[in-house]
Amino acid sequence: MSLEAAIRAELLEHQEIRDIVGERILLGGIPEEFALPAITAQMISERSLQTLCGLTDVREAAYRLDLWAE
Repeated sequence: MSLEAAIRAELLEHQEIRDIVGERILLGGIPEEFALPAITAQMISERSLQTLCGLTDVREAAYRLDLWAE
């Protein structure tokens, strides 16, 4: 499971969130003419972690969640 899918799955586990946005949790931007309210998740930065031995396969990412309503 990708990190984006894990974020979406975690949000959908909360009944309160599902009551408000239903399944409208999108990865990336929100398309025009999309039903609101909705949540979007977008990666805003990503970098490889470095040790004394050099770069590792471990990556650090930061995500931004936007909540959309009329």
